[in-house]
Amino acid sequence: MNSSVVELIELINGHIPDILFMEASNLSQIYLYRADDYWVAFERSAFLLCRAYADSIITPMKVANAPTPIVMASVKVKNMLEATRNLHCLRDTEKLRIYDARNLSCNNASFSRWHNWKVKNIVCYLSRKKRMES
Repeated sequence: MNSSVVELIELINGHIPDILFMEASNLSQIYLYRADDYWVAFERSAFLLCRAYADSIITPMKVANAPTPIVMASVKVKNMLEATRNLHCLRDTEKLRIYDARNLSCNNASFSRWHNWKVKNIVCYLSRKKRMES
C-alpha cells in the first residue's frame, strides 16, 4: 500500500469525527490536510476547493465513523500553487493548511446540491455491491 493511502487512512481513522464536526458549520475556509503527495479536504472544504480548482480529484466515500457518505477532494502537492493561487493562506503547517475562501461563496443550499450529486453515485454503487454479495 502506498504511503499516501496509509496517511489518508490514518487521518480518517484518527480525526474524521472532529473534521466533520468542524466542517458542519464551515462556509468560508478551506481546511487541507497533508497525506503524503496530496492535500485533501472534506465536505464543505472539498466543495470550496473544487470551486477554486476545477481539477481537484473528487472522492465520495463511506467512512465507518460517519453516519452518511462524505466527499473528499484532493490536489497533488505539485499542483497546490495553481490550486490556491487566488486564495489567502491563513495557516500553513507541515500537515494543515487553512485558506480564506470567502470569495468563493458557499451557502448551505449550493453545498447540499453539490454534496448530494457527488454521493449519489457511491450510494448506488454500495447498494448494488450489497445486493451482489447477498
